[in-house]
This record gives sequence, structure tokens and C-alpha cells, in this order.
Amino acid sequence: MGTLARADEMVAELGALGVRAYIDPSLVNAPCVLIIPPNLTWDQMCAMSARWQLVAMAPAASVAERGSWEILEGIVDNVAKVVDCHDAQLVAYTVNGKQYPSYIITFQESI
Repeated sequence: MGTLARADEMVAELGALGVRAYIDPSLVNAPCVLIIPPNLTWDQMCAMSARWQLVAMAPAASVAERGSWEILEGIVDNVAKVVDCHDAQLVAYTVNGKQYPSYIITFQESI
């Protein structure tokens, strides 16, 4: 399976949990998850690992706002049901000229 097909699979799995997920940043509508193309490492001649970054975004003006924290926590919990999360870093993520309180969630898997 290629990385684009894997991203589509994650979109479907998150959607089944009620989480909007996108691979196209121009379609982002928070609260949601944006799936970014992964970094790739060739482990052996025919095998590679993908290090993914998924951006969980809340629709709020401030990371410190209680409502955005609650939304992000729910999104991260659902992402963890779909992928084996390594870590999540709290950031202010900008997409389409708008800044969102977000977690950048990382995980790695063989492709």
C-alpha cells in the first residue's frame, strides 16, 4: 500500500469515529485532523518506514481556552484508536491563513 492510500484509509477510519479528517489543507474545517504526507525512510531494499504527522485542530482563538482543550483531547483520544501514537506536541498551527490551537501527533509505521 502506498502512502496516499494509507492516508485515505486513516481518513475513513477517523470518519467512522465521527472525526473529520482531510489530506487536502484547502478543505480543512476545524475541528478536524489534517494528515500530512509522511517522511520516508528506506529500511531495506524493498521496505520503508513512514513517519507521519497528523494535525488535530480545534476551532478557537486561543490554545488556553477550555473549550479548545476539551475538543483537542477528544480528537487525540480518537486518533489513538486508529494509529499507534508516539507523541503529541501542542502548537498554534496555521493553515489557509488562519491559526488553530492544535496538536501535531506523530507515529511511525512500515509501509
